[in-house]
Amino acid sequence: MWQELSIIHGKPDSRPLEGLLWRTCLRQIQFLPPGAVSGAPVSSGEYYRGIEVHRYLVEICAGLHSPLLGETEVFGQFRDFRAAQAWPDQWLPLLDAVEEDVKKIRRNHLLNLGSQSYGSLTRKHLSAKPVVVLGGGRLAEEILPWLTGPVTQLVRSPEKIAAKPGVQVVSLADVEQLPADAQWIVAAPLTNADLAKIWQTKSPSLVLDFRGEESFSDLAVRYLPLSQLFAELETVRSTLEVKREQAKAAVRELSKRRESEVQHRPYGWEDVFA
Repeated sequence: MWQELSIIHGKPDSRPLEGLLWRTCLRQIQFLPPGAVSGAPVSSGEYYRGIEVHRYLVEICAGLHSPLLGETEVFGQFRDFRAAQAWPDQWLPLLDAVEEDVKKIRRNHLLNLGSQSYGSLTRKHLSAKPVVVLGGGRLAEEILPWLTGPVTQLVRSPEKIAAKPGVQVVSLADVEQLPADAQWIVAAPLTNADLAKIWQTKSPSLVLDFRGEESFSDLAVRYLPLSQLFAELETVRSTLEVKREQAKAAVRELSKRRESEVQHRPYGWEDVFA
């Protein structure tokens, strides 16, 4: 019976760890031995039991608790973790149900979600032309993994930038090395005057401007300021929150169905042929 299965989401306290521990960069889940908890949890954190274990794991593995809605990496991590462990037999039907229902939720609710990050939003606006990323800070580092094709990163101090596959790092002092007619992603606090000086010799074909301090109003190229980029992202995020809640409601419904199945066949299909 699933009622004897339980998990704890949170950090283990000083008491000895029981069961199996799944760690990711965002969370830590302790799978307790069947029937291990009859009173207080053995660790601090959020405690789930029985059908709530199914619901919570489906939500986690479908990416409903992830910053990037519907991301698939956490499901892959869960499957790798499951394959690497020796599980008590009582856990297997529930884990099978989790994997099956994650696929249903993804198929029915989490396709074609649009641009959810600055990186995915940036890529949506780019063509096959060369790309110049101006800046070496956190925003530039977030955007770079989303880019394909010829990419140049323009920074003040190239020696401080870690090498990345497919990315050429160029100093601001060597602008002549930049490709002509490139698509520019401005992710550094340069002034309009600084940028205009650079573009006198290397005119862009497109500018995505992530600066909050200044913007252009008279560029003779396609230009998207931060206000427009942010508005696009917020529109998508508002829609995604609706989708997130719809997907959670679907998970709850699947859990209810699973609960009904378990109550009618507590030992699975084996009881039919006993």
